Amino acid sequence: MLRKVLPFFLLARAASCSPLTDIVMNNPLVSYFVSNFKIFWDIVGPGGKLHPAYFLEHKGHLAIEGILLLLIIYLILQHSYKISPSTERPLTDKEVDELCREWVPEPLVASEPEDIWTPPVVESEKGVFSQINGRPVLNLGSQDYLCLSNHAEVKDEGFKAIVKYGVGSCGPRGFYGTVDVHLDLEKEIAAFMGTENCIIYSYDIVTIASIIPAFAGRLDIIIVDELCNYAIQSGCTVSRARVFPFKHNDMADLERVLKEVEAAERKARKPLCRKYIVVEGIFSEVGDFAPLDKLYEIKEQYKYRLIVDESVSFGTVGPTGRGSCELFGLKPGQVELISASMSNALGSAGGFCAGDAAVIEHQRLSGLGYCFSASLPPYLTITASAALRKLSTAATAATAFAANSVGGQAKPPLTGEGDHLRGLLHGVSGMLHSELSKVKGFRVLSDPRSPVQILALSKEVSDASLKGIILGLGTEVGVNVDAGSQGVRRSLGGANGNGNGMVGNINACVNKYKRNGTINKTTTVTSTATIGSTIVTTATTTTTTTKTGAEEHRRLMELDILAGVAKRSMDLGFLVVPVRHSKLYRSIKLPPTLRISARVGVTASQIDQLAAALRESLNAELAVVAAT
Repeated sequence: MLRKVLPFFLLARAASCSPLTDIVMNNPLVSYFVSNFKIFWDIVGPGGKLHPAYFLEHKGHLAIEGILLLLIIYLILQHSYKISPSTERPLTDKEVDELCREWVPEPLVASEPEDIWTPPVVESEKGVFSQINGRPVLNLGSQDYLCLSNHAEVKDEGFKAIVKYGVGSCGPRGFYGTVDVHLDLEKEIAAFMGTENCIIYSYDIVTIASIIPAFAGRLDIIIVDELCNYAIQSGCTVSRARVFPFKHNDMADLERVLKEVEAAERKARKPLCRKYIVVEGIFSEVGDFAPLDKLYEIKEQYKYRLIVDESVSFGTVGPTGRGSCELFGLKPGQVELISASMSNALGSAGGFCAGDAAVIEHQRLSGLGYCFSASLPPYLTITASAALRKLSTAATAATAFAANSVGGQAKPPLTGEGDHLRGLLHGVSGMLHSELSKVKGFRVLSDPRSPVQILALSKEVSDASLKGIILGLGTEVGVNVDAGSQGVRRSLGGANGNGNGMVGNINACVNKYKRNGTINKTTTVTSTATIGSTIVTTATTTTTTTKTGAEEHRRLMELDILAGVAKRSMDLGFLVVPVRHSKLYRSIKLPPTLRISARVGVTASQIDQLAAALRESLNAELAVVAAT
């Protein structure tokens, strides 16, 4: 040991005796710091008065412990809050009653127009014509596009199922709610779609809302079209995944989002996660197709999985009715997950998901809508199976239903009518799109091949109507308007105008209103109190001023006009449905629209009459706006 230490000791000794050391130590600045450091060390070092050992030896810790003990006693004796005597006198009972009468609670939700549209009550079967309010109406609101819910053979199958199984399943699939017809229908849909397996849900809107959280978690990524339906948005929210919307059907924006996500993941060095792109085959909000061929190429390039909701397109498009994926040339298996509603083309209820066997079996334990909901009633399951056979072609029917049976008995050989039914539906869709496009004042958002046609007010009508309303609000926003009511009437397409004129001298009003427009809402609250034998009634009127912009006022105005058009069309014998689109990604607010469903059995003359009814109803509503 001495041999190891001795060389270092001699080296240090030699260095301390070197001339360089003497020069450094003789420097005044160095000498000053060294001397002061020695003084400091004498105080805080071992033996110094500030050293902890010196402090403990002289019982200094007792002083600290005593201070802490006093602090604890002080905190124990304190109240949880300090009570300060009030300098104001207490309120009398009369003053309390007055305050209670004047108090108006804040609304729980944002105010929306009341009684704009009351959903119709159907009093008969939902065929092409339905009984509503005691009169037959051409039902263009139902999404039973192929009218299979009223098919005689399908209804006969349902009657037989009720006799055999009853009307309910009375239990979830995972416990005691599985019936043999559930397993048969899953096999049939899987064979029809060309996938390994299928799972059915008892409610269509929870199908995609259960599928997404079953496969995506908090660390995963979902890229979703901004106009996807509410069920998809709910599934993304429940999954708690990182959601990134892209512009509707904009593949360039989709690639931009994918690149930004990949760059952020690479920069943060996050671990690998599951990544999905979610779209609809036909978007129910606007009625157009997703470009699935391009989406497939992009998802393969960036290594994403593709989820497609085929609720509108299943059974209605594609060579064999498999939906938009088939229409765009995608083969079974190229899309990882396909879901669809069975309440549209099949005319039944519930939904399904088709895909690989492992993907389907995973949902039997992770799909919330599957695990915790009562299973689909057997008679609805059998009617869905019968409708599937009706919309199948002869070739697909032979492979899909050859080996299946119900309760050990062979299924009746229903003839596949898929090609014929889809041909009729496409003809109705094309005629609807063509005739509705000719109605002035509307613009059609949908694809001609879509079974659902979406109408919105044209920009000219919307702008003119909004300006007409702003004229009445000019004094509220402090703008002088010198356009007469006759000009407003002409701009709204009244009797003396062609619908293309514009009100002059109000652009300043519009711009001002966009910045600080207001809506005044007057509320009257009536309260009744009994004092002795006298009944006293008090009415309190309050005016609430809500600051809003022109775009919000435009949305409410368009919704009011379209609801009026729907009501007038109902009186004329046509059922169409107004939609307000209140919740979408990126706070996107689609304009209110009219939803019109193409249905097998609707004739060309009925479509012409519908177009005339919409034209007449719109003109009547615009005349009301102009007059008020």
